[in-house]
Amino acid sequence: MKIHLAALAAVCLLGCAETVTAYTDTSLEAGFDTVFSYTEYTGSRDPFTAHFESSVTAAKRLSGLFDIYGEDTAPDGLKAVNEAAGKQPVRTDAEVLELLKDARELYDLTDGAFDITAGAVTRLWHEYREEGIRENSEGRPGKVPSEEEITEALQHRGWDHVQIDEEQMTVYIDDPDMSLDAGGIAKGYAAEKLAVLLQKAGVKTAMVNAGRNIRSIGTKPSDAPWVIAVASPAADGSEAARIRLPGSCSFVTSGDYERFYTDAEGTRYSHITDMKTGMPACLYHSVTIVTENSAYADGLSTALFTVSIEEGKAILAEYEKRTGQSAGAVWIVDKDAYTGEGTVSGAYRIIATEDLASALEIR
Repeated sequence: MKIHLAALAAVCLLGCAETVTAYTDTSLEAGFDTVFSYTEYTGSRDPFTAHFESSVTAAKRLSGLFDIYGEDTAPDGLKAVNEAAGKQPVRTDAEVLELLKDARELYDLTDGAFDITAGAVTRLWHEYREEGIRENSEGRPGKVPSEEEITEALQHRGWDHVQIDEEQMTVYIDDPDMSLDAGGIAKGYAAEKLAVLLQKAGVKTAMVNAGRNIRSIGTKPSDAPWVIAVASPAADGSEAARIRLPGSCSFVTSGDYERFYTDAEGTRYSHITDMKTGMPACLYHSVTIVTENSAYADGLSTALFTVSIEEGKAILAEYEKRTGQSAGAVWIVDKDAYTGEGTVSGAYRIIATEDLASALEIR
């Protein structure tokens, strides 16, 4: 199903030689179990429509490569690699190899805080979470994995068990109980890939939004900044803050207010796992990363959700050192956490790195 939205605005540029309109469309068919939307500033609807439809097609293909839980998956994707663990190498797609390379770099950069090889752990929590969400919807508490289950799952991870042959384009996992889970990077990787494809197709000014994985392309008319909302953790659809930045950039948020369940004590279990403990992370309500590359923004938001703010700032500094790309973060915590730092807004405290302070508007 597609939800069609009316054009947002018309802008007169270049001495009114060309009128540019902001067209937006949204799809539920682009995969990744999320809403995909695309906005482009262009002179007519026809090129926008072509770019939107090609983006949906490309996103759905990438979703099939990286989805490990669904039925509509690619025979050369990660699910096939996982199913062949301990048996045989799988010839896979070039974009799977590229994503694995990015994921390995993020693993090294974050000292293991970002680890897609821990699929045994994330699958364990996925199963309990899906059941817990169903139980919660019927007014019952969800269950939690036993300590023994978590300890066992934590044994089956590590890049030393992943053999990648770039020449043959194969991936082999030598531990039959191990699996790869790219959920913490896949949508960001897709948003970045789509942005690159759109720029190659001639798109000058646009925005890709793959389920809060936002990638802007170019600068808006009249040099206006892109305005990106940071959602409030409150279940009322409100905004906690806005980030205003010009030019091409990526904005990715990881939060505990989506895809969670509660147990009999009312404890909330999010979908982001702390790789040190094997338990869902609970330090923050959300972490937003702003940097150029959307794949890395996605992975960094996942990793920083599980480490202290001080450790997160150190990771960002190392990322900037290695890549030459600036990277900022916004953390949202309960107002009584990290006292003396950040700005209190209602029930929450909002903390930002210095480079984002001037771009951040507290709502």
